[in-house]
Amino acid sequence: MESPEEQEDAYDTFAPFYQALTSSTDRTVAENHVLTSLVTDLRLPRDARVLDFACGCGDQLAALHNLGFGAIEGTDGSLGMVRQAQHVYPFLKLHHVPWNQLCSYFEEREPYDLLYALSCSLPHARSDELPTILHGLRSGLRSGGTLIFDVRRLSMNVAGQVREPNRAVGVFRELAEVARGSDTLVFEDKCDYTADRQIITYRITSSSRVESPVCFSVTYALKTHEYYEGILRAVGFETVRTQARNAWPYWIICAN
Repeated sequence: MESPEEQEDAYDTFAPFYQALTSSTDRTVAENHVLTSLVTDLRLPRDARVLDFACGCGDQLAALHNLGFGAIEGTDGSLGMVRQAQHVYPFLKLHHVPWNQLCSYFEEREPYDLLYALSCSLPHARSDELPTILHGLRSGLRSGGTLIFDVRRLSMNVAGQVREPNRAVGVFRELAEVARGSDTLVFEDKCDYTADRQIITYRITSSSRVESPVCFSVTYALKTHEYYEGILRAVGFETVRTQARNAWPYWIICAN
């Protein structure tokens, strides 16, 4: 199983390229649309305390800032991602906090009205750490506060394996071509599995071939949304709802 440190290293490698990929594929627009619709449904006041606990390069927090939210913060397990976000959005309050340090982070702060992480971030955590992480997230919420995160739409295949439907295995697929000066970056990914993890390997190639391809892998827990729902109830959340939202490719889980 990939260690948390290896995941962080992978996203440190990804950080300089991440926004180029998400903006070229309209991913950022989709993320911000989903987040805006969720916040609207919650009727959050503009002075609500909000934490993105997997903020990446900060695009979603910047969208909340543009909507008038002032008490917003972000944490991420990748120092490279946090530095990239601070460079692009110097007005955001951001901190490098790995998954296993979230509980300590909450102990030092006032509780939040909303804790969220989109783009299938929480499943990066080790399966055996998920109960502790979700319990810690609950402790970071005020009474009546909301936790939101999303997970892959996994299902059981005919062989009894949890898999992502309609996803080829072991073959690179092209995600995007992004112009960078006189060069073009080609982004690809491929999917593989171990007994309990989905492995996504990224390859970023320069069309000029001057630079060697950049390759790195991240992993996700092979757990269906029902698994997360069960943990949420076990750690004390009274209301747990899973929903699809427009064309967003992941299940969105909301808990109070």
